Amino acid sequence: MSLQMGQLRNLQKLKTFVVGKHNGCSIKELGELQHLYGALSIINLQNVQHARDATEVKLKDKQYLSELVFRWSHGTDNSENERIVLEQLHPHTKLESLTIENYGVQDFQIGFCATSHVDVEFYGNGSFAIKPFISLEVLSFTDMREWQEWFLFEGKSEGGVFSALWELSIINCPKLSKDLPNQLSSLTALEIRHCQQLVTSLPKAPALHKLHLSDCDKIRISICNKLKSLPKGMRALLPSLVKMQLIKCPELESFPEGGLPSNLESLQIINCDKLFSRHMEWGLQGLHSLREFTILSECKEVESFPEEALLPPTLTDFYISSPNLKSLNAKGVSTPHLS
Repeated sequence: MSLQMGQLRNLQKLKTFVVGKHNGCSIKELGELQHLYGALSIINLQNVQHARDATEVKLKDKQYLSELVFRWSHGTDNSENERIVLEQLHPHTKLESLTIENYGVQDFQIGFCATSHVDVEFYGNGSFAIKPFISLEVLSFTDMREWQEWFLFEGKSEGGVFSALWELSIINCPKLSKDLPNQLSSLTALEIRHCQQLVTSLPKAPALHKLHLSDCDKIRISICNKLKSLPKGMRALLPSLVKMQLIKCPELESFPEGGLPSNLESLQIINCDKLFSRHMEWGLQGLHSLREFTILSECKEVESFPEEALLPPTLTDFYISSPNLKSLNAKGVSTPHLS
C-alpha cells in the first residue's frame, strides 16, 4: 500500500486499509478519500499513535460506505487509546453492516460503539426525533473481551433503533453481562457464542428463523412468530443448559434433532400450540435431570396427555393447562417423585 494513499483523492473503491506503525500509512490519510463506497476494512487500529487522528477519517461524511470493519490485533494494552479511536471513527447512520473485532476496552461510552458499555451515544446524537442506524442490516461484535454492558436505547421511534437489522452476532465477549436490544423487528438470524456472563432475554424478533447459542445455562425464547425449529445439535452446543422457556412461538413444530440438552432441569412451554400438537415426537423420556415441567396451550388437537413413557420418571413438579384437554393419562404421570 502506498504511503501517499491520501493523495488519491478520487479513489472510489478500497477494500482494506492497513494502519501503519511509525512511518507506515497514517489513518489520517483516509480523510482525503471522500468518494469511497461499498465495503471498507480498517485493520491494525492498535497502530494509531495519536487517538485524535481518527477524527480526521471523517466517516460520517462518507455516505456511500455501506459496510465497515474495525479490527485491532490481539494483545494490545492501551485501552484508553482504543476507546478514543473508536469514539472518533463515528460512521454515518445509514450503514448496512458493521463489524468490530478484537476491541479490548471496558466501557462502550463512545460516539457509536463501545467496549465495556454500549450507551446511548452508540445510536448517534441521542435525539429521539431521529431513528438512528435505520439502514443497518448486519451487526457483529467479535473478541471484545472487556465489554460488560449494552445500555439500551430509550427512544420512541417505531420499530426500534435497529429497524432494518436482520443479522446480529456477538462472539467471544466473556464479560458481557446484560441486556440486548428489546425489539429487533427485522432480525432473522441471531448468534451468541462464548458469552458466559450474559443474562438477558432474547429480543422480540418475530421474523427470527435462525438461532445459534452456546455457553448458556438458561434460555427464554418468546414471541418468535416465524421460528419453526430450535438449533440442530443443541445437546452438544448447550451442555450446561438447565432451564428453558418457550413462550408464544406459534410456528415452532419440534425440538432439535438429537434432542434437548441432557442436563435440562426445568422446561416451560407456553402457547406453542404446534409444538404441543406434536408431543409424541418430543423425546423427553431421556432427560433424566428434568425436575420441573410446565405446559400451557390452546391447542384443540390434544384431548389426552401425557402418553405413557412420554415424560421422564425424574419429574417432581408438573403443571398443565389446556382448555381442550379431556383426560389426564394416569400412566403418563406415574413418576415416583411427582408432587
